[in-house]
Amino acid sequence: MATSSDQIKSGGLDVANIWGSRNYDDNDSSYKMNGTQFKGEQTARVGFRFTTVNVPQGATINSAELRLFISFSTGIGGLTTGVFAVDSDDAAAWASSSNEPLDATLTTAFADTTITTSDSGGYNDFDVTAAVQEVVNRGGWSANNDMAFVTVSDGNDFGDMDVITYEGSPQVDGQPTQSAILNIDYTEASTGTNMQINIGDVWKEVSAAKINIGDVWKDVEGIQINIGDTWKTVL
Repeated sequence: MATSSDQIKSGGLDVANIWGSRNYDDNDSSYKMNGTQFKGEQTARVGFRFTTVNVPQGATINSAELRLFISFSTGIGGLTTGVFAVDSDDAAAWASSSNEPLDATLTTAFADTTITTSDSGGYNDFDVTAAVQEVVNRGGWSANNDMAFVTVSDGNDFGDMDVITYEGSPQVDGQPTQSAILNIDYTEASTGTNMQINIGDVWKEVSAAKINIGDVWKDVEGIQINIGDTWKTVL
């Protein structure tokens, strides 16, 4: 297994459409993720874009979490928001009028999470495993492409839920301490060029076969098997 961890560390990577309209904001200290004051009337979409996400195409996503620092949350029974990935091979930079969160084509998979008042004042983890898997399964996805996420309010809650942005995050030694974080744990897809051996009913991939010649182990690039009196090399 391998891991990838990215944090938003510059402006313009976390943006919002406020109140469910074309009111685009890319330079505020926090954004509202939910309807507020009047049930169903005020909703928001917040976008987060992570650059150079080092996960190879076709990898198995064991877990993926989008960590958002919630600064304020009030509501009756908690506030619910969905977190989708942007369904793209390489997420484009956010831009007013041309690529806003409201414009994004979203994955089918999403994380549906309820945040309560007691969750305020710290990071909250949204399980985006299925959404990330959907993106890395795309044929055009490559390691170190950009990946983006959009929160979508259901518009059915009373209250507020604010998420801290890069601009609003305190800095320690020049690094943000409350901006969005994306953590991914994955297993790289087998290329089919290595052989596998079975150990304890678990198949393990090995980069080369070895044979012993004169008490010295030698790597061999392939194994040969005989099929119809013809020797075939198996990589």
